[in-house]
Amino acid sequence: MSVQAGAVRISAALAWYWVWAEISGEQFSAATAARRRLGGSPAGQQHVPMTEEFHASLLAITACAYSLDALDNALLLDEDILAAKPNLPAKQNGRKTRRDEYVFALLQKVCRTSVKAAEIEMVFKVRNDAVHPDSGPHDPLFHPPVSSHVAAPFATYDEQKARLTMDITARVYAELLQQLEPVAEDWVRSQKGLIEQSIAALTAKR
Repeated sequence: MSVQAGAVRISAALAWYWVWAEISGEQFSAATAARRRLGGSPAGQQHVPMTEEFHASLLAITACAYSLDALDNALLLDEDILAAKPNLPAKQNGRKTRRDEYVFALLQKVCRTSVKAAEIEMVFKVRNDAVHPDSGPHDPLFHPPVSSHVAAPFATYDEQKARLTMDITARVYAELLQQLEPVAEDWVRSQKGLIEQSIAALTAKR
């Protein structure tokens, strides 16, 4: 990001992981409100609040994936962290390394995260499925607020799945703060405020 101030140009890198975490928190609030309206809506009047929950949850979930996806750019600005960058091959077992595998490997190297590989994979999978869905038919899924089966996307991208992906993402940021402070003081000093804001956005109003 660059700002012109008279004859002086000031440049600063925007912390995109924080931007996406903030967006996730905003959309989660909208999803929660929509789910509340959905639970109080009579049969025949549920489509609008269910669609609102679906849209807001979809954005909250995908924003978590984008936040984690953007995290490595911020991490690798630090020379100490850069030295720990995982040297993953372009392909594993004849296939390209998935983005979630790279992000998990980086987190394992940098802070020995307790977040499981399957949890990171889930966050990226639901994002990828929304962008590149398969063309096959999907059975309806049960959606508790309406006590009935609905089209699969409405039950997959709901407030509960958004809550889960946000919890995973918040845990990543909390562990980064805790474990990097002793070994990457400059990076933590420069990013601590934004990471704390990211955690707050991902855990507020639960």
